[in-house]
Amino acid sequence: MLESWIARLEQFAPLSGEDKLELGRLLSEPRRVHAGEDIVREGEAPTHIHIIVSGIACCYKVLPDGGRQIIALHFPSHACDIHHGILSRVDHAIGALRPTQVAYIPHENMLDLLERSPRIAKALWRSTLNDNAILREWLVNIGRREGYGRVAHILYEVYLRLKAVGQADNHSFEFPLTQTELADALGLTPVHVSRVISRLRAESLIVLRRRAVTIIDPEGLKAVAQFSPGYLQMADQGPEGNKSNTLRG
Repeated sequence: MLESWIARLEQFAPLSGEDKLELGRLLSEPRRVHAGEDIVREGEAPTHIHIIVSGIACCYKVLPDGGRQIIALHFPSHACDIHHGILSRVDHAIGALRPTQVAYIPHENMLDLLERSPRIAKALWRSTLNDNAILREWLVNIGRREGYGRVAHILYEVYLRLKAVGQADNHSFEFPLTQTELADALGLTPVHVSRVISRLRAESLIVLRRRAVTIIDPEGLKAVAQFSPGYLQMADQGPEGNKSNTLRG
């Protein structure tokens, strides 16, 4: 778990052997969080950085009428709240979408380490900038694409991000969101999402069986999504946007 997190950080800045040892000393043993359970509640005073070890989590906000907007997805090796250490209160919640293991680093310990290691500070800073780039792409997806393109875009993004952590192969992966969760991430209704998925299947772009997705026509799906992988900050981009299977986000 430590190795995968450090490997991700080193996509943003090289770390020394001492840096890695220091991070290892700070990281707690993972604890299990049940599906639907909050890791961080909106309005809480933040105390720790949370690193996803396995499973999937999301950032979300809930409206007064009970509607939920998912604003980010967090996959294994992702520190989902680096920036919280300088906030007095958290303005959104972080919750587990599936059974998830989470490790922790106390903010005070991390802040002390950042003062002593500019390399770690640089890696975490760049990691946060990458999170912001993904958020901007999500804003474009919700604000400017029709439902058809929105669903295609998030399908392809999730495929690439799961492939980066070894959870997708040959354009096949277990899609980690229900249609309701997908609707919450895209500003659509579950009925609309269901119709779009049916259309993608009918047009032979994807196959979906019990939440296992296979992308039959990658170029066709990317065209529908108007997908460009640059915002994911891939280590090496090729015809499919990913030669090394490693992403920075």
